Amino acid sequence: MVYIFKDRLIRVEWTIYKGISPVKEDFSRSNVKVFLLGNREKYLLQARADKGTLYVDIPSGLEEGTYSIEAIWVKNMDHVFDTRSVCRSKKEDLFSITEFENEATNIGEGVVVLKVKTSTATYGYDGLSSYELAVLRGDWNGTEGEWLKHERYVSVLDSRGDSEVDTMSQKAITDELEAQDNAIEDIREDTEKLDNRVEKAEDKVNNMGDVVDEIKSHAPVSAHPAGFKPDIDLTPEITVDRAWRDHEGNVIRDTYITRRGLRNEIIDITNQQVTDLKPGSVDPDDLSEATKQLIGNKSITNLPDEEDITVTDNQTLKLKDKEYAPKDYSGMGRVYLRKHYVNGVNTLTQHMMRKPNTIYIIQYDYCLAGQTIEVPENCVLEFQGGSLRNGSLVLDNTYIVSNNACFKFGLTVSGTIANDKVLSIWFENNGDFYNQYVNIVNISNESKIPIEFKKDTYLMNYHSTGIPSIEQSVDFCFSKLVLKTYDKSSFRLSFSNSSWQNVSIEDLQDIQNAINNNNKEADVFKKYKNCVLDILSEDTEFMRSHTSVSDAIKKEEYIYIDKYGCVYNDFFNSEINVSSAQCMNCEHRSEIKNLELFIEDDYVSDDYRYVGIRIRDSANVAVSNISVTRNENNSRYIIWGVDKCYNVSLDKLNVESPTADNTSSSYGLSADYVIKFNLENVDFSNVSAIGTWGVTGTNYITDWYIDNSSISRIDTHYRLNNLTISNSCFSQLSYTGFGKILVENCEIRGSSLLLPRSDYKSFFDGDIIVQNCTVVSDSAYVFLCYFNFENFDFQADNKRTEVFGARNVYMDNILLSGNFNTLSFLRNTYVDRSDDGSILNGVKKPTNFVFKNIRCDTEKTIDVFLYLEKIYGSDICMCFENIDFFNNTSVWGLNTNYLYPNYYNTDYYYKAESDPYFCLTFENCTNLPLVIRNRNARINAYNCSISGSSPYLNYVKAFYMDKVEFNLYSCSITPKFSNYAIDIDLDSRATYRFIGCLFSSSATDEINKIINWYDLSTVGRVFSNKNNVYISGSHVDEATSAILGIASGFEAKSGKTPRKLDYFNGETLNLESKLVRDFNIIRINLHDYSTTINVPDCEKYLGKVICIIPDFVRNGHCISFNFEVSEQTCIDGFPSKIGGGYEHKMVCGLVTNDGIRNLFIQEFPHGATNTRFIYENNGYAGFLYFDTTLNKPIWWTGTNWVDASGAIV
Repeated sequence: MVYIFKDRLIRVEWTIYKGISPVKEDFSRSNVKVFLLGNREKYLLQARADKGTLYVDIPSGLEEGTYSIEAIWVKNMDHVFDTRSVCRSKKEDLFSITEFENEATNIGEGVVVLKVKTSTATYGYDGLSSYELAVLRGDWNGTEGEWLKHERYVSVLDSRGDSEVDTMSQKAITDELEAQDNAIEDIREDTEKLDNRVEKAEDKVNNMGDVVDEIKSHAPVSAHPAGFKPDIDLTPEITVDRAWRDHEGNVIRDTYITRRGLRNEIIDITNQQVTDLKPGSVDPDDLSEATKQLIGNKSITNLPDEEDITVTDNQTLKLKDKEYAPKDYSGMGRVYLRKHYVNGVNTLTQHMMRKPNTIYIIQYDYCLAGQTIEVPENCVLEFQGGSLRNGSLVLDNTYIVSNNACFKFGLTVSGTIANDKVLSIWFENNGDFYNQYVNIVNISNESKIPIEFKKDTYLMNYHSTGIPSIEQSVDFCFSKLVLKTYDKSSFRLSFSNSSWQNVSIEDLQDIQNAINNNNKEADVFKKYKNCVLDILSEDTEFMRSHTSVSDAIKKEEYIYIDKYGCVYNDFFNSEINVSSAQCMNCEHRSEIKNLELFIEDDYVSDDYRYVGIRIRDSANVAVSNISVTRNENNSRYIIWGVDKCYNVSLDKLNVESPTADNTSSSYGLSADYVIKFNLENVDFSNVSAIGTWGVTGTNYITDWYIDNSSISRIDTHYRLNNLTISNSCFSQLSYTGFGKILVENCEIRGSSLLLPRSDYKSFFDGDIIVQNCTVVSDSAYVFLCYFNFENFDFQADNKRTEVFGARNVYMDNILLSGNFNTLSFLRNTYVDRSDDGSILNGVKKPTNFVFKNIRCDTEKTIDVFLYLEKIYGSDICMCFENIDFFNNTSVWGLNTNYLYPNYYNTDYYYKAESDPYFCLTFENCTNLPLVIRNRNARINAYNCSISGSSPYLNYVKAFYMDKVEFNLYSCSITPKFSNYAIDIDLDSRATYRFIGCLFSSSATDEINKIINWYDLSTVGRVFSNKNNVYISGSHVDEATSAILGIASGFEAKSGKTPRKLDYFNGETLNLESKLVRDFNIIRINLHDYSTTINVPDCEKYLGKVICIIPDFVRNGHCISFNFEVSEQTCIDGFPSKIGGGYEHKMVCGLVTNDGIRNLFIQEFPHGATNTRFIYENNGYAGFLYFDTTLNKPIWWTGTNWVDASGAIV
């Protein structure tokens, strides 16, 4: 015997043979009933006959015990009571039920299938029990026990054995008569009160006599119960020898009265009731004349029309079912589902729902008992207060009519419906809504219709199977949905309205050729109109500089093909070897709106937690009115995820930003591979949360548009392609990519506006425009551009990644506010992660920076750029217009540092003539200081007010200043000596041009400082007529002119381009290579090395003059001489070692037979011919001057200037 656990479903496959033959029974024209016997009860089971096999489903939940199974069938329904047509077959002790799972027979999982073979019984029967007879007739579908409790009438055969007689048992009769005696007593009491109506009632009763006689004439005879002595005549009486059997098959013998006698007694009682009407009753004579005329002589009947109403076998009216018969213009069929008890539970079975194109009216609560019910196609389920539970319901284009929760917990619903939307109101919401949510999503996805929620609160606990993706639109109607994560790493709502298909192998080569030829209109793309292509390669595209990243990024193109078959966006790679590709059709559209999502999460983790909402593999998705909050702030959350999509719009979102500390990434919005990405009216809170991680993290975004939103940080890690931010608030823009970035009408609450990602090489192949914005910061420094470079092997095989920071940067109309101290337009840092210094050689730096109308609401220190270090190697132009530099009190001035802090590295100080310029142009600026620390720079100023013009002497003289130019046009120059702790000087190695300028002075400065700065007689002052200072069309204002005692229209002599001096930097200098002219000036840098000059045989170079200028002497370094001829040496005071005491002096010597003879040692004067008159009075006989007009040295004799030959010049 098989032992089965009580909660298992059981299915019996029962094959019945005819007797002992191998021939199966034929049930094709039979009425078959199958019973389960056990625990002194007999159950009717649902069975389906197929040829000679019966398929029987036995529900779970049976009580413990041993069960048998019995089948009874009648082969001819017109002869139900012909015992020769009644057949039986029985299988004793088929199985036992146990409450202990470990006692059950090991028969696998799922439904228990029992296969049974029996034969038709060949012995005869005394008859059918009343229960069996009622079941076969279709009058009863409950258990035998329920039959005995509820059925008052029993069916027997009369004495002839061929007529059906309905009789009542003795107990039933006794109960009935007792009830009638009570009623009679009540009637008699009422009769005494109704004297005037008795006669009328008797007339009515007399009129009923004919009807009663007709009933009596057809009444069968029945037996008289023994010992029963009623007051009425119950004759004739008869004893029945053949009666019905009990459930064990024993014949019940009893004596019965006839139905006729019972009816007579009831009629008498009825007559008394009618005669004695109670107060408030109405008889025909009480009707109004109008009503009587309406009725007339017609009879009022309740006969059914057999269309909407029918009559049962017991003559009661009920609503009629209707068959679906399209040829008879029936319309849809109609079935009123009746109660159907199995084991005392109202159970829906497949047999009750098997007709297609039918309206099933459900008025009761049904249990499916674990069954799977398949609704026939094209049906309507009309719930009129009923419901379904505990099982599976499979729909097939079914139309649901319900205004309440008709699908209860424990019911799995799938398939398709004919409604235009799925309503959450159909699904019970009382506890964990997860399974109901799955039901809703499955129906929506299979039916391809949207979802509409009833506004409510829904709780969804974590399930390991995850949450299925919604493929259609959904309106949550401002419901609150609570996700309980239970410390799991991923539990979030998912939406996906499309899917990816592989691109045919035949097209891969054509796609590769199109990309490599930058052909966006290639014929191959015509096959994929309105599709996204994700094109992959096995070749390396990039390697991120990150300690936890070891795998390179493979080459990839993510492009959209428009409706004309052309590529919408630009290719990133100029060359690619395509290995595979996928396409996604973009014809779908969906909406997600009106949701309050709450994440209930008490778990803190250092790993990423994917909770919230994800949109993936979708096109044309519009999201609106969604808020996301949570009860935990210390995990690394990914709250919104958008990936592999086209045309996604997020509108009216309110998301609580992750607030993990700044050492761990955590994103409120993570987006990857999105073309056309719109954020409007999005509020990610904690915008000014300095010290916490930014809210966004994206890759491969094309055409990102942000409007009227609040975001802590906009971060595009890799391959942004076009970004527009307008009317928004954010703290920082981090980026890499290509295309164009536009920021306008925004408020930036942070210390760095533009900050390219250095771990992705800080590249952006395009222009950046920032206009009409406000920057608010309380940090010490505010950087408009903060460009970092990492010297790392990024393995980049793409020209776009070579552009550092941006091609061009334009900023206009920027207001800065807050408690910051210093504004810096551009700052750079350099991180060395590789020994390969050649990596910098392939980097293209920005060409132009334009800053216009940059202003601060209070006085701030302003730096042009800071700490550029060793990044730039090409011409860089920075333009400044309409900027107030606020009379900077910092001695750093413009802070044009090119190499700081590596200012001792002479490899970067002393460059060749061809080295590029760093060009600064100022226009209409005020309070502009010209304090710089720079090499190879050109400073142009137009219509500016100059508040100081001095290099920072502690550093600037360490640089090669011959290629630094100051060109000032139409400027007002007012030195502010109080701003600087050092003396103001114009370095002799830089070039200064003052064209159309006005010189003035400040009334707050000391007069002697003004005179000192303008003094014509002092070397290094503005009007000193040095050959590196050019003044044209300029004049001095009246106050300063009075102080200086000169005419306000003073115009200094014009000079020419300063000389180019030879500059040596090394340990050994061969003098022979320098002795090419009669007069040879040699400038030697002694910062890093001591220099030894190898002197050839002096007799070969007699009369040559060498002029040595030591510069930048450090660490005791000096110049020494090594003569080729040992007899030759330094004579007549020419120093054999030239060191720190000689810095910036000219040490001149004449080559003679004996060596190098001292000519003079003095400060090095030089200039044009028309400026040498300065030294005629102050000079002494033998004073040397290098005439840059004649391009040769000359000496002052006391009366004339002569050259080396002694000729007067």
